[in-house]
Amino acid sequence: PPPPPPPPPTHFQATVDINFSRNRANLVRGATQTQLCKDTETAIITKGRFKAVGDCSPDDPLHLVVTADTQEQLDAAVSRIRSMMGGEPVKAFRASAKCVLGMDSPPGFDLTSELKGPGNSFFDHITGESQCYLAVRGRGAPPPFNTELHE
Repeated sequence: PPPPPPPPPTHFQATVDINFSRNRANLVRGATQTQLCKDTETAIITKGRFKAVGDCSPDDPLHLVVTADTQEQLDAAVSRIRSMMGGEPVKAFRASAKCVLGMDSPPGFDLTSELKGPGNSFFDHITGESQCYLAVRGRGAPPPFNTELHE
């Protein structure tokens, strides 16, 4: 009988978030990645897209996926990438958006509670998924946000 096939090679993989790196433009360049791959004997793939603070899209933030045959190669590549990242991340800015409903709730209907959900569960879910802060403002909102809004 023929010998059994060799076991599949084991690969080691790591993800390095470069979304707010000062040097992200250089880290995503083909020439930079080619040199890193050659020096560390790894494979590097750019994934995701730049996401500013407050970007609630489902897209993944910009990151590198590093794959190596050994843990030592992987550690060397990740260490080299982190050293190229440029120290402290770029200062993030805060974005905001306003959604005006433009409606009054009918008498006896608590619109604020309906928006927030049972036990604030709708707001908690949206906040957890998007990392965005939510607040109800205007008539029916809790103090100090319960004053009339003017456009």
